Amino acid sequence: MGAKKLFKNEFVRDFSTLLSGALIASALPLIFSPFISRLFTPVQFGVLGVVTAILSSLSNVAGGRYDLAVMLPEKNEDSTSLVHLGSIISLIVALIGLVALFFGNSFILEELKIQSLGWYSLLIPVLLWFMAIYKPFNFWMNRNRMYKQNSLAKITQGVSISAFTLVLGYIQLEQGLVLGYFLGWLVYISVIIYMVHQSGDFTFNISIPDIKRVAKEYSDFPRFNIVSSFLNDSASYMAVFVITFLFSAEETGYYNFSRQYLFVPLSLLSVTLSNVYFQRIASKINKRESLKKEFKIVSVLLISVSILSIVTIFFFGEWIFNFVFGEDWSYSGKISAVLIIGFAAKFMVSPFGQLIIALKQLKLALVFPIVYFGLMLSLYFMPEQPFEQFLKYLVSFEVISYLIYLGVAVYCLSDYENKIRASAS
Repeated sequence: MGAKKLFKNEFVRDFSTLLSGALIASALPLIFSPFISRLFTPVQFGVLGVVTAILSSLSNVAGGRYDLAVMLPEKNEDSTSLVHLGSIISLIVALIGLVALFFGNSFILEELKIQSLGWYSLLIPVLLWFMAIYKPFNFWMNRNRMYKQNSLAKITQGVSISAFTLVLGYIQLEQGLVLGYFLGWLVYISVIIYMVHQSGDFTFNISIPDIKRVAKEYSDFPRFNIVSSFLNDSASYMAVFVITFLFSAEETGYYNFSRQYLFVPLSLLSVTLSNVYFQRIASKINKRESLKKEFKIVSVLLISVSILSIVTIFFFGEWIFNFVFGEDWSYSGKISAVLIIGFAAKFMVSPFGQLIIALKQLKLALVFPIVYFGLMLSLYFMPEQPFEQFLKYLVSFEVISYLIYLGVAVYCLSDYENKIRASAS
């Protein structure tokens, strides 16, 4: 497919609209990062790393995974009811977490080695709810092709987190990273809800009968996807917990810093592509049309970005980190030469997980998270070794897991293509 034809494609145009917002949202923290990195220590970044690991491990499942079904109903009313359902479930989960932290705060923080967080830990359940309700609202906006609004919201989030973190760091608030992250999400969720309300197509009036009906109709999503999602997300962030337990908060800080400024921008691009890809293939599946064209386009985009990222960081990572973030972070640049391979593997394969979900192959979707979780968990039981050697094992396990994930996605695509060919003949 020629470049001119490629960029005339509707799918690519939709992706480009979201991508522009994602790029700006990614660029803003990078622009402010030379200042932020000089206001906070590796240990403080380690605490933020543990907090975000907790949130990211739970936020996808807190809403019962009904967010994944938002794109699928033919009627917009059913899609809205799924948003209501996911929001209510996640609110209940967040309240349970708030009670647990209120009564067990000291014990939980001590076990996680983040005692310095103190009562700021009570922000975690609130943040969990923000991150959980974002998902169904995000899918609803993409279903209704609100790509420009979605991009603007992402930019607002990037500006908010960076600005709050800078101000709180300047006044030397010890937990400025965590509080800045919280305030940025508060602004982000407020903007998204406002935009959805302004669209005129969404009603905030909750219909209990409709919620019960869609909960039953799409019950396969919590039944078959909660476990796989939890295992997948826990495995993705297990490295943070294992490093904290086996090494120290400082090593966690170096790892989290590399992750924050390498994987998070890649992840944002990956999620952006996944959202458009999911909307596109869900529509085609309803029409029993081939998905090969979208698969090829997505593959070209993912491979191109991944190769560029690996080459840049492998050869210039340590110099870039030292120059941009300061000498205190040169070690993060050094380990990034290894970590970027695992980050790129996640970036290249993750969007194809949407293909498995869209085809409702929820049992097959369990294969990857079980393998991934098992391999990541095994890191905890490995013999004592230097930190850099540990990271090589970590990256190797990530690459193996995501190759298996890709294999499952290709199998599902092939099976679907064979079925529509058979039905057409």
